[in-house]
Amino acid sequence: MENHLADYARDGYCVIPEGLSLDEVGAINAAIDADLRENRRLWRRGNYPGVRNSLVLLSRPEFDVTMRPPGLVPLMEGIMGADLCADQHEVVIRPPNPESPSQCEWHRDGTRPMSPPCYTYLLHLVIYLTRVGDDTHCFSVIPGSSQGREFPPIEEYDLDSAVHITGEPGTAILCNGAILHALNFRKTAEERRTVNCWIGRSSQPAMANHTIFPRRLCRSEDAETARFYSRANEITHLMRNHF
Repeated sequence: MENHLADYARDGYCVIPEGLSLDEVGAINAAIDADLRENRRLWRRGNYPGVRNSLVLLSRPEFDVTMRPPGLVPLMEGIMGADLCADQHEVVIRPPNPESPSQCEWHRDGTRPMSPPCYTYLLHLVIYLTRVGDDTHCFSVIPGSSQGREFPPIEEYDLDSAVHITGEPGTAILCNGAILHALNFRKTAEERRTVNCWIGRSSQPAMANHTIFPRRLCRSEDAETARFYSRANEITHLMRNHF
């Protein structure tokens, strides 16, 4: 874990090759296939081709392990402290792109000056559910672009320094929400599936109202799980109190 923490403190991200097991990835992909059949209208389109769903935790307990992977909790706490709290959960599917040119739109998920060594207000977890290589869509970052109290625009960085993260199914990426990152949408014959989670602190306000966290998590008999989901966003709070 110490090596991952050192990588994160220096670069603003780290890669964990076996964040989830292949059995877990298989169960999650099967759950996606089932949800696409049964709840297709809840899968919405975004800025890029493909679909995304921020509500799968409601219907698919198989995804519980993706929001708070047990093997990653010590590392997440090493970055953020023990006050971890679920903020947002989303599954994203990018289709094959046999014809269109590649696109890469750089952005940050918010900027707020924080303290060293990790400088992290919001933690972003990306889990690859399919193989990601140089010939597929991928998640790209500018190393070090979040590790400080200032956040220069993309024009001040050398894009040749960008890292295009590859990995097998189950690979997990933990990154500072303030890091310059992008979906690298490439010309490819392969579909890419990812789970994207955002983790904050219970002492901080919720970042968004896209995800409704179910009662089985918010009121879990496991104290650590219940604490992780204890700070409800507004939409979860409303659903919990009125339905």
